[in-house]
Amino acid sequence: MHLTSPASWTAFAAAVALSVGIQSTAYPAAPSRLSQEIPPGSAAQEDTIQEWVPCRRTLPSCVSKTLGATRLEEDESVDVDGRLDEGIWRRASFTSDFTQRSPNPGAPPTERTEFAFVYTETALYIGARMYAEDPSQIRAILARRDDGGDSERIIVNIDSYQNRRTYYSIAVTAAGSRLDWFTGEDANNFRERDYSWNPVWSADAVIDSVGWTAEMRIPFSQLRFNQAELVDFGVNVNRYIPGRNEDIYWIAVPRDEAGWTSWFGDLEGLSQIKMRRPVEFVPYVAGGARVVSSTLLDPADPFTSRSQTDGRAGADLKMGIGPSLTLDATFNPDFGQVEADPAEVNLSAFPTFFPERRPFFVEGKELLEAEGLFYSRRIGARPRGSVDADWVDRPRNTTILAAGKLTGRTPGGLAVGALASVTAEETASTYDETTGEFGEARVEPATVWAVASLRQQIGPEGTTVGLSATGVRRDLGARDDLLFQMNREAFAAQADWNIRIDGGNYELRGLAAGSRVNGSAPAIQRVQEFSARYFQRPDADYVDYDTTRTSLSGYRARLEFERESAVHWLWGVGFGATSPGFEINDAGRLRKADRIEGEARLEYRETQPGSTFQEWSVQLDAESAWNYGWVRQPGEIELSSRFTLLSFWGFGAEVGFRPRAQSDFLTRGGPSMGTSSNVSFQGNFNTDRRKLTTFRLNFHYNRGELGDWGAWAGGRIEFKPGGAFQLSFEPEYARWYETRQYVGTFEGGSPATFGSRYVFGHLEGSEVNMQIRLNYAFTPDISLEGYAEPFAAAGTFSRYGELEATGSRFLRTYGTDGTTIEESDGPAPREITVTDGDDTFSFDREDYQALSFRSNVVFRWEWRPNSTLYLIWQVDNGSGIPVTRPDPVAPGDAWRSLSEPGQNFFAIKAAYWLPI
Repeated sequence: MHLTSPASWTAFAAAVALSVGIQSTAYPAAPSRLSQEIPPGSAAQEDTIQEWVPCRRTLPSCVSKTLGATRLEEDESVDVDGRLDEGIWRRASFTSDFTQRSPNPGAPPTERTEFAFVYTETALYIGARMYAEDPSQIRAILARRDDGGDSERIIVNIDSYQNRRTYYSIAVTAAGSRLDWFTGEDANNFRERDYSWNPVWSADAVIDSVGWTAEMRIPFSQLRFNQAELVDFGVNVNRYIPGRNEDIYWIAVPRDEAGWTSWFGDLEGLSQIKMRRPVEFVPYVAGGARVVSSTLLDPADPFTSRSQTDGRAGADLKMGIGPSLTLDATFNPDFGQVEADPAEVNLSAFPTFFPERRPFFVEGKELLEAEGLFYSRRIGARPRGSVDADWVDRPRNTTILAAGKLTGRTPGGLAVGALASVTAEETASTYDETTGEFGEARVEPATVWAVASLRQQIGPEGTTVGLSATGVRRDLGARDDLLFQMNREAFAAQADWNIRIDGGNYELRGLAAGSRVNGSAPAIQRVQEFSARYFQRPDADYVDYDTTRTSLSGYRARLEFERESAVHWLWGVGFGATSPGFEINDAGRLRKADRIEGEARLEYRETQPGSTFQEWSVQLDAESAWNYGWVRQPGEIELSSRFTLLSFWGFGAEVGFRPRAQSDFLTRGGPSMGTSSNVSFQGNFNTDRRKLTTFRLNFHYNRGELGDWGAWAGGRIEFKPGGAFQLSFEPEYARWYETRQYVGTFEGGSPATFGSRYVFGHLEGSEVNMQIRLNYAFTPDISLEGYAEPFAAAGTFSRYGELEATGSRFLRTYGTDGTTIEESDGPAPREITVTDGDDTFSFDREDYQALSFRSNVVFRWEWRPNSTLYLIWQVDNGSGIPVTRPDPVAPGDAWRSLSEPGQNFFAIKAAYWLPI
């Protein structure tokens, strides 16, 4: 029978609720230890179950599903060994009314699950019995903390604030591995998990003849909640059975509904619990050695060294500020164990924003990021100041002297996030060959960073309004060279809202933001000429390009209205504007200002299994954009689809069309240039993601009317052969032919291009890389993790020409129309010389070939709660050499990077957790 309507879903949910305590034929015939010793269905064994229908708690008519917890007596204790053999579990009230969410929404589980809560004044315990028809088939892959290894697991979600929005999750696998994360949004997806939340808690699991059992203990000090004589938590419990592709929940939120936390039931009546939150102090010591390949050493470089060693020490601090807020601080932090960024060749006008991986900045980031207003990787980044010297020895990163963060939620539903940091002044050592003198040059001033965010939750539907602000202040002297390279001050503020309508079925979201940067006239000129705005464009008569100004201000606004919940049809519309002067790149990230944008989305989906598909969807998206001169910029129309078969194999496809438009950034500060129409197609295919061996394939192809094209293919193969071993490969290969790759701007152009030549070339490019991950868990607390990425890229320029006229998409090709073009002989980079009448100019032929190999191996041992020893080995090999007409890279070329020169970094780090 298929569940194809809300009525049938409700009927099944009611039937499941009424059947609790009755031995169904869907469950294993063998009763659990609990069932043998306590009469099934008795008050001591199970909660009293009445007919109940799942509902969103934001609806006034919703009736809560509730649980009770049993308090341990003073002479009782629980040894968290996963065995459920203490007397308290005989008295506890176990519940087993689960419902499938997948693969058959609303159906009874195929395996029985029982769980109960018990507590003391300081900790909450969870005991669970998971039946299995054949215990030998229980998937139990040993993995490190926060890596489930696709094992069977029991997950407990706790909305300790009972705000129906945020929740903590703790989980234990059948192999005894622990997972924990925080989720900051009431969303029916799992993309917002924050695994940087690392509470001090314990869990274990044991497989036996009828299934497996688990015990968990989490101190109340590790949760945030509002103190009261009686405390209630929102809760939900989930058992994941990968061998059956089965997800069962105590409250199974329908897949076609909005919200997640707002559906949770209640754990009631926790009385006389203590919320003493100790100060957690985690000092660390670290030492490292860097060894450089001898082929990279230049004998003339006075700073050259085959090896370097260093040592450092610092500490992290965590303490409660009242019952609801937490202060985190770090002093001279070390992030040596964090994985390196992938290699890339970026020929665009815009910077790449890599994701944040440093634990201190990841935890609680949902309270601080505010639509790009704060980009934490600005703090501690590579020094940006330029130095003019024969030889320069620059610091690799800016030193973070200290950083503090305050996060939490008050009893009134106010979410608080604040961060402050101080980074050190950095200097580079210099050497002048003419005078033979050593010197120093400042490359980064001492800087103070500040971020603050307040978000108030209003009403039962979970509407929120928020305020956010960022500030950066650099210590720049009146005669400081850096005064001309970077802003002295930068400030931004934003108000945002999310109005949830009809219980969350509809959402009206919006924001309004403003920014201001202050600095010297040369520094503000750099901001005006940055790729985010290009004020110097000769045809941009609607902006004020002023090389004498010492400040710049702007605004951003956005409004969206979406239908978030429906059986089949979802839709959304949005409109936004970012003024030309809006600038947040000192503390945040902004790719493009000077934009007026609109988009619309329409989706049809089927979330209930049918005769062929588990679920499927088709979506139409359209977006358009203009600059503030009302010149239309590139937009796109996309039709996409996604299908999941009953076997859980899946596939999807997307067709896109970009019509002709104008681009105000292709000429890198020059006049507007036309863009051609472009058609694209992409597809994807994946096997069942829950199997021990999985495969995914993605591909993309696009072609433009001017002959440009691109093709990309990538995939992922993952092996989990069992035990404690995991291996994955993610290869990618790309080829493209770009007919409008920017080369440079030169004088002597025609009046049609305002007297300058905007030169472009045809670029044939290729790129191959593979990300390899190898993990081995010796125990849940001892693991070895390896990551490696070989990378190769090549590009060849040809057919140079200049923009024909402002607004045109065509080039005046050199070698035609009375022009000549010549290429010099000799090694790369060769010189290209163009003659146009009496005017002659030259530029380098910038063909390229790049090889890179980056790897990171970390041995991690959590030898006591939250005290960890790291052994680290990092490799960074690579070369980027000028070549002439390199061949496109082949899939095997990436492995040549293994023999490239580079450097090896070895480190040891030990951190010790001290509760005070």
